[in-house]
Amino acid sequence: MIKSMSKVEQNIDRVDFKGGESLYIIGTAHVSKKSAELVEKSIKELKPELIFLELDERRCQALKEKTFHELDIKKIIRLKQGYFFVAYLLLTLFQQKIAQDLDTEPGIEFKTALAVAADLKKKNPKLGHIALIDRPADITLKRLWRSLGFWKKCLLAFSGLASLFQTNSDDAEELSNEKFVEKMKEGDKLHSMLEDLGKTYPEVKRILIDERDSYMIENLLSHKKEAAFKKAIFVAGAGHVPGMLKYLKNKTGEPLSEEELKATYHALPPRSRFSFVVVWILPALILSIFAIGFFRADYSVLREALLYWVLVNGCFSALGAIFAGARPSTILLAFVAAPITSLNPSIGAGMVTSLYEVWRNPPRMSDFESLRHSLQKFSSVKVWRANRITKALLVFIFCSIGSAIGTFVALPFLLKIFS
Repeated sequence: MIKSMSKVEQNIDRVDFKGGESLYIIGTAHVSKKSAELVEKSIKELKPELIFLELDERRCQALKEKTFHELDIKKIIRLKQGYFFVAYLLLTLFQQKIAQDLDTEPGIEFKTALAVAADLKKKNPKLGHIALIDRPADITLKRLWRSLGFWKKCLLAFSGLASLFQTNSDDAEELSNEKFVEKMKEGDKLHSMLEDLGKTYPEVKRILIDERDSYMIENLLSHKKEAAFKKAIFVAGAGHVPGMLKYLKNKTGEPLSEEELKATYHALPPRSRFSFVVVWILPALILSIFAIGFFRADYSVLREALLYWVLVNGCFSALGAIFAGARPSTILLAFVAAPITSLNPSIGAGMVTSLYEVWRNPPRMSDFESLRHSLQKFSSVKVWRANRITKALLVFIFCSIGSAIGTFVALPFLLKIFS
């Protein structure tokens, strides 16, 4: 399949296939002007038939759109995707902060590729065709979340939330230094960083890096088979290039079909036993405890247990709403809803309270605009609370966390009084 591989120049690798096709892989930094200039120069000089991008349809659309007007916050909450959307916002915040300091913009190399490809295609309709070959980001995040154990989920969640409150000025200055960003595209330095990530969080590296390396190469080979080309360019983050080259070198046989790709890389891992216990067994256990008290006709103990359950679960969820900056009626709803929703696996206190918050305090046009144009200002909880979209997400997360804590705090007491 592969005839030869060679280094054209720094950050450009050439792969020649036995069929005579040539693929130029450009390793980029997503906030680098030099990466964008390299992409523009390469497309204009090589005039490829196909240009592969490390993007999926949604991320590509997000690059083209100037606002979040199409964002359906209610749907995000109903589908329990609040955690994933907050993770996306945190990543966007991180990229925009660096891009702002470097006087550039996130994804500038992809925007450049799209613009230059469009111009090339106008001059010659046979050239400059775009192929988006990355796995959908929501699938990647869901696979990652399912693959992590309980404690690693907690560690990552609290690490992400901590970034809302504090910034390390030294780290921020280093990351926002253009020389540092360009240095990160060099193979040895980047490889060392990824290896360190793999030692600390092997599941994170496997799903965010390794799986996507193989997924994109399989997708690329599938496109190569369907739409023959003599010359193509692949624009991808520099961190993916070593893994993709290694996978491509060892690849034998036919590329995976679309059905095989989805079966291999889209399927969600089964829920952990702990998740099953929390979601189904724990509510059933608590309901059984109350049922035992009822059939024993020990109503004084039953009343005490119910009171304790309501106060503990409701108070923790209400504290979460207070921390998120919710309105007083939302805080009251959190107190009332948590003891009930904790016993229902299909709905949670966070879902109820955040939907209510959106209903009572619907997002305005300025809230959507600030997500796109002013996200670099979202460096403190105070600013997240001021925006109605991010405020609803905070309500969703902290009411859910509060209710979960309340359940675990109340359970030992319930078991003790009925023993």
